[in-house]
Amino acid sequence: MRWRAVQIDCFETSETGRVGIAANVDDKNLASLRVTAFGQSFNLSPFDLKKINLFPLDSLKITHEAGYAELGGHTVHFKFQRAYYDKDQKLHNEVAVVSVSKGKGLEVAILEKQ
Repeated sequence: MRWRAVQIDCFETSETGRVGIAANVDDKNLASLRVTAFGQSFNLSPFDLKKINLFPLDSLKITHEAGYAELGGHTVHFKFQRAYYDKDQKLHNEVAVVSVSKGKGLEVAILEKQ
């Protein structure tokens, strides 16, 4: 079953504060995604929503790490995964990472797993 909406609220930690995510999917696309960490909430832009549109909500995993101060410090990661075959039948495994760091704020990246 494909998920239409998800809202997850994590237990607070002294490093991250309240952490959570809320996402909605319309008929075909990711319609909204809001993440909360370090006392701030971020709504993904239409550009970022489009980047992660093909990643299923039910693949979500939430992690955090101390991080290096020069790279933004403590960071919370909201990770989505997908696997697909290209036209040459090569298997691709990708991870979409929506990260919130204490020092840099929101970043969205798509990574291919080897």
